[in-house]
Amino acid sequence: MPANNLFSSTVGKVLSRYKSEGKPFLVAVSGGPDSMALLHCCVSMGYACVVAHVNYGLRGRESDADELLVKQFCDDHGLVFEVLRVRDEDWKNHLGSTQEAARSIRYTWFKALKEKYAANYVLTGHHANDQTETMLFQFVRGGSGRSVYGMPEHSNGVLRPMLSITKSVVKDYLQTNDIPWRNDSTNDSTDYKRNQVRHEIMPLVESLNPFIHETIQQRADWMHQEQAMVDWAAKSFLDHHLVRTNGAEVISITDLLATCFQDVLLWKWLGGHGFSSQQVIQISEHIQRAPISESAWFYSSHRRICIQNDHIACVDLAETIMEVIEPIPWFGCGLRIDYCSPTEVEFTDDSKRQYLDADAISGPLIVRTWKEGDRFRPLGLGGNQKVSDFLTHTKMAAWQKDQVLVLCSGEEVAAVLQLRISENFKKTDTTSKCLRIQFS
Repeated sequence: MPANNLFSSTVGKVLSRYKSEGKPFLVAVSGGPDSMALLHCCVSMGYACVVAHVNYGLRGRESDADELLVKQFCDDHGLVFEVLRVRDEDWKNHLGSTQEAARSIRYTWFKALKEKYAANYVLTGHHANDQTETMLFQFVRGGSGRSVYGMPEHSNGVLRPMLSITKSVVKDYLQTNDIPWRNDSTNDSTDYKRNQVRHEIMPLVESLNPFIHETIQQRADWMHQEQAMVDWAAKSFLDHHLVRTNGAEVISITDLLATCFQDVLLWKWLGGHGFSSQQVIQISEHIQRAPISESAWFYSSHRRICIQNDHIACVDLAETIMEVIEPIPWFGCGLRIDYCSPTEVEFTDDSKRQYLDADAISGPLIVRTWKEGDRFRPLGLGGNQKVSDFLTHTKMAAWQKDQVLVLCSGEEVAAVLQLRISENFKKTDTTSKCLRIQFS
């Protein structure tokens, strides 16, 4: 098939799968050969397009000439032209390399443009050679997982309709249709590692396998399908085995290890909670040792993992609570606290409702997280006991203990909420008024 027809038919097939009536494509156009070929093809096929061009200002007059070329093309074809001129202060707001900052700047802007024009997709001019370079670059830098699978045809609203088209086909399409384009001189420099791969490594690879780009793209398609299958299988396992209760996610280590895929399953689960791949490796190594009752903890920025006995629990970071109870009735921390008469007392399980002798209360009533050194007289057990020892005797899991609250009368623990009240505050025959604590 002639290059001109091959280019158009390939791009056309992709776009036909994603087109939406009444919605334009947002086409990212730098002025380089790839994006100009893509834009020309979209216009030739009659698709409504909004053109987005970023002038980073890094190459002075060259950058301005790129902008002028894209604008002229849009004017000649009656296209909406949007330009973002990046200012010096914009660069200061982004960390990382210049390339990383540029990517962040343009995709943040693309997102705003998509909303402005009700566009579903941003089109980019990445082609098969880019795909090969991307995958090779990720291998060289030691990437893993999705990073070495290459770019998918579609992800997060970004559509790449040229991934199966080689650079040579793009050049032929440009020449056949006399399409203007400009060369970014920074692409010729080997100061960037990505350009070293392009100019120094790729020629050698192509000499060993002239069809490397077509082969790599086919493999990339397969790997993305395999990844989708893995995602589906992992979700199915986690939906079946992950128990979600009271803000915690808990899974059996026995069930996890029985699959022989614990590393992948742990990553699918915990990666979304901010845990790094290195932490997942450490967690996996820990659970493959003999189970022990002593807890082990791992932390991300907003979640924590507790491993104990046969379970892994993922819970929020511990929050210290301190609330003064006034006035009464009082609502908060999942509690309703009010007064009632002794005749209204309906004894139930401590996890649902607790009653205290209101006459025994002195000083401010406080609900707070229990702390080391807290002591109380557990009802029916006799003697004084540390709250920490009491919780240990309940066989409560480590990740649940620091979520336990106590109700204090002044400095004295009157109740370990939802578990046991203090003997000193129990209702007696002389009680005239009760404090009722109800749990939602």
